[in-house]
Parts: sequence; structure tokens; C-alpha cells
Amino acid sequence: MIKVFTFCPRVEATAKTEFRTREIQFGDGYVQRAGDGINTKSTEWTLQFIGDWDYIKPILDFLDEHHGHTAFEWTNPMNELGLYVCKAYDPTAKGKNSAGKPMFQLNVPLEIAYHP
Repeated sequence: MIKVFTFCPRVEATAKTEFRTREIQFGDGYVQRAGDGINTKSTEWTLQFIGDWDYIKPILDFLDEHHGHTAFEWTNPMNELGLYVCKAYDPTAKGKNSAGKPMFQLNVPLEIAYHP
């Protein structure tokens, strides 16, 4: 069963799209390029979460459960449902809030996956 990533990030989610290509350059300056594989387009969304440990911990638990290789569903900011994986994440301690609870910033890059 494929799980759904339902956590709500900050509004500044950014996407990076790359195309996987092969190229060969010849001595006269001519370059020949071709797509590499059947899924040559790769998109990665970087999400940011800010909150106390009670807010951040369930996100980390979800990502850890998928071990960086098991895909999950997520609807990106363009309202497109897709399969994604998270190979790494980046938590940063940000001090304490007014109630004395530790605050964290969590950066989560989600990479499109073409199979579960």
C-alpha cells in the first residue's frame, strides 16, 4: 500500500527540473545530444517545515519509514499527484520559542519517482 505525504510545508516550495541526456562532442565543434532512458525528466521539490519537535517528529518518522527508496504519493503545489522519494533531509535547530520549546527547520527534497 502506497502511503500519502500529507504534511503541509511553508509556501516557498521550490522545484528543480533536470533532463538526463547523453552527448558527444566532435572535434569540429558539433555536439550530438540524445535523451538517456525513457524517463529523462527529473523534478525535485524542496519543502521547508518550521516548528517544534512535536510538529517535526512525525514528518521525520514518515520519511524514515520509507528509507529513501520506497515511493509515496504527494500532490505538488501545481496540484499534480505523483510518486516521490526522499533520499535525505536536513533538520536545523533554531533555538527555542517563547514557551521554551526547541524549534527546528526541516528541509525536505522530494524527488519524482517513476515506480513505487
